[in-house]
Amino acid sequence: MNRYEQYIEIEAGEDAKKLNDALKRLYISHRTFKRYYYRDLIRVDGKWVKHIDPVKKGSKISFRIPGSYTPIGLPAEAPEVLYEDDMIFLLNKPAGILTHESRNHFGVNLKDMVSTLFNEREIFEPVRFINRLDMDTSGIIMIAKHDIAQGYYQKLHDAGKIKKEYIMIAKSESPLTKKTTVTTRIGRDEIGIKRKAVEENEEGLDAKTIFTPLYFKNGYEILKAEIKTGRTHQIRVHLGTMRKVLLGDELYGGDKTLISRQALHSYRLRTFDLNGDKIDVFSEMPEDMKMVIRKIRDEL
Repeated sequence: MNRYEQYIEIEAGEDAKKLNDALKRLYISHRTFKRYYYRDLIRVDGKWVKHIDPVKKGSKISFRIPGSYTPIGLPAEAPEVLYEDDMIFLLNKPAGILTHESRNHFGVNLKDMVSTLFNEREIFEPVRFINRLDMDTSGIIMIAKHDIAQGYYQKLHDAGKIKKEYIMIAKSESPLTKKTTVTTRIGRDEIGIKRKAVEENEEGLDAKTIFTPLYFKNGYEILKAEIKTGRTHQIRVHLGTMRKVLLGDELYGGDKTLISRQALHSYRLRTFDLNGDKIDVFSEMPEDMKMVIRKIRDEL
């Protein structure tokens, strides 16, 4: 084995008539299966099998991943790692950092930072994001270490099986008094990069957010939100439907007096790995948001 290779082992959760059927139940796509099978990179209980062979419950299905890609990015510090296993990193993204390069922004982005991390860990694969955050949103981002992880977690993400929770500070005309679900369609605004809630007959995507009130004082509100879909600017648009706006969010009418960026942090992510074990990771609220909360509590 050369130093570029990785190995992934999965346990079959139930009997399957064919190898491909077993992998489908584990969220491994047919495309990924073919890529590895026809390069002789799959074994079942240490042995080569035909794709039409049955797989028994408890069998160990292993993939050999022959890494050959060298991640390249601008010189950057590696990001904080909140969780790591053979499949993924969960990283703590700072506010003010783009997830990846953009025509309109120059300098270091999170992809550059992850490239540094991959090089340090001798992971010779492209950087693959499973979720993204706006530039001024801080918190948890998932990175796949290889294409098997990307296929598996992207399917979980699309099926709503990666639970993401946020905490935020908003300016509010009146407080929420109970847990509130907002369901709308979200489409593009006519001008610029903003999004807006649209009617059923207008072009847009379904979006659902569950808000939980935590604290209210003098027009300032701390809220928790779980997003059931991952639409661009979803939380910001859904706050607007309730006449609320994030502190620091100038794009949607927020005031930067107390904080220089939108007061939104992705603080918790829950999912499960290939073997069904739970993953539950937290990210501490950044100091700039803590300072705002202290000021609201003690001075405003």
